[in-house]
Amino acid sequence: MNSMNRLMQTVSGLMILSTFAAVSGAAAATEGKWQLKLSGVAAQSTSGGSQDSSFGSGLGLEYRASPRFSVELAAMTSVLRSREDFDVFEERIVVEESLRTTPMLARLNVHLTPGRRTDVYAGPVFGLMRYGDFELKVRGSGFAERVNLRTEDSFAWGAHVGIDLPLGDGGLFFTGGATYLRAKLKLDFSDPVEDGDPEGDLDPLFVQAGLGYRF
Repeated sequence: MNSMNRLMQTVSGLMILSTFAAVSGAAAATEGKWQLKLSGVAAQSTSGGSQDSSFGSGLGLEYRASPRFSVELAAMTSVLRSREDFDVFEERIVVEESLRTTPMLARLNVHLTPGRRTDVYAGPVFGLMRYGDFELKVRGSGFAERVNLRTEDSFAWGAHVGIDLPLGDGGLFFTGGATYLRAKLKLDFSDPVEDGDPEGDLDPLFVQAGLGYRF
């Protein structure tokens, strides 16, 4: 819960910064239709349970088609983790889960402050969720078990908000934002399962901060 609160505080901070930028004085943005972005990522599933924030990286390439609209291709990667503790017959059982996620996304950016140095934008997201193996660990006093389960990739959709702040008079800028995705996780068993392979909601939230270059 604390890690979720930290993520939500980060998103709230970005929204406050975006609001401030929207009412700030106008200034001409650095010329350039292309933007390359490299960022660090904090990720977390919002589907419930005791989720831990995980960290990874992201890369994006954006084309500014007009002062109001742009399109962006982006990829992120991180390992989502969760942990649950149970007391069974006075025995403490710890269940840990981990899953590498690599969203490959297409974003439509609607720019809310065209013509200003501070660029605030938001829009829809659609893409493919690439998953690694789902790793499950169960341990207690005197035993430990680990199981790796195959997964199936799936499509995802959602929304994002972001802000770009120029650094100096060149093409370098700070970039930050948050992306929420609706995505499902389906386990892929080699042997047929009577009711079909199990699946559930993952619904990850990604918060990004990094540097970009406009050219």
